[in-house]
Amino acid sequence: METSSKVTETWVEESENKVEQPKTNQMVGIKRIFKDKTCLRDLSKCPQGWNLIHKHCFLLSEYETTWISGQESCKMHYSTLAKFNFPKEMEYLMQQLKHPSTYWIGLNKLNENKTWKWADGSVYKEWYKIEDNGDCVYIDRRVMNSSKCEKNKKYICSKRSFCL
Repeated sequence: METSSKVTETWVEESENKVEQPKTNQMVGIKRIFKDKTCLRDLSKCPQGWNLIHKHCFLLSEYETTWISGQESCKMHYSTLAKFNFPKEMEYLMQQLKHPSTYWIGLNKLNENKTWKWADGSVYKEWYKIEDNGDCVYIDRRVMNSSKCEKNKKYICSKRSFCL
């Protein structure tokens, strides 16, 4: 069987942006990895120390800080304070939290309309009622609540998983 070194073009989705990349015969198994321009679930991976939940990676901090400082720390990991795309993601992660700690997530009302939005700017779909005591949201093993953003709490970062 003869192999060709001819390069052809294919589209691969990376971080929700389409990037044109060359496909060579050395890229063995590309069809196994990508289906409809997305990574198959069993090939989704996270950096060491992060938790994989439905193609998203979550990192639980070990120390406490303010909401703003937590967001800045997450940016150093190329992530944001946690955004949950489905209620089940949050419910599963809440079970992993250490009691009695509370953790900042990416929901806040730090915008001019004072509406709940995720740190990436997307609107919260109101899966759960948030007790309205402050402008930044935290979770523990049982509830989602809000507080003044200047309080110190642990935090959770999130980002999309990567594909092997």
